[in-house]
Amino acid sequence: MTRRSPAGVWIALAFALSAIPGACLAASDAAPAYHLASAIPVQDASGKRVARLELLEDARLTPEIRAEWRGADAAMSFAEPSQEGMWNRLCDSIRRQPLRGAELRLTTERGRVLDRRTFERELGEIAPIALYGAGRAVFAVTIDYGIGFGSYAGPTTRFAEVSGGRLHWIASYDAGSGKPTEIRVESTLKNDWQTVTGSAGLDILAVHCRPASADDAEFEIVYERYAFDGARWVRTERRERGLWEEDQEFPPLDRFPR
Repeated sequence: MTRRSPAGVWIALAFALSAIPGACLAASDAAPAYHLASAIPVQDASGKRVARLELLEDARLTPEIRAEWRGADAAMSFAEPSQEGMWNRLCDSIRRQPLRGAELRLTTERGRVLDRRTFERELGEIAPIALYGAGRAVFAVTIDYGIGFGSYAGPTTRFAEVSGGRLHWIASYDAGSGKPTEIRVESTLKNDWQTVTGSAGLDILAVHCRPASADDAEFEIVYERYAFDGARWVRTERRERGLWEEDQEFPPLDRFPR
């Protein structure tokens, strides 16, 4: 998932989204339909298909619009003059009815919805990820929080398991406080993540660069590791002064806590 969108489009859409709150919409305005963006079969331990994981997006985000919405770093306004009408129509539609956030649904093979989660933003992706190795299905659910500029807005990934006909979102326990928090990792100008082989499947490594304090002009780098200890996910971190951005190599493994 790319991290930037045409700046002119985003500015126009930002005004469209902020200009008309939902309470001001006419009662006769029909909510726009979702369309199926992607789907993954869910299997049990024997490999039998038992359900389906579906990601739905607002139907107004056609493939043509979606490609421009997510793409072309070089585009600072409409990609082509011939597309201006397409974007104007979309902006007019958003003024009447804001775009729906992407929705993740767990359904039966016959289409009955078992569980769902609707997100704040409109574009997403889903993909299987073998956090525990083979035999235990996990899905990476990525929602694009990008706004076309800035260091900290971009694709954010959460991790879901399916059990008992429900979606279960993986949380980690902080090694210091012991409090559980849903795992969320970002890919932005000053954040990134990847997986590495751990003692019980895959560990998740995340790097963040941010101001060291509210009144400090210096930056610090936070190195996080999420590791499954056989019973639960545990988060540890290490910090140091410095600057890291996406055009640099991902930090070496010895920078992360063990």
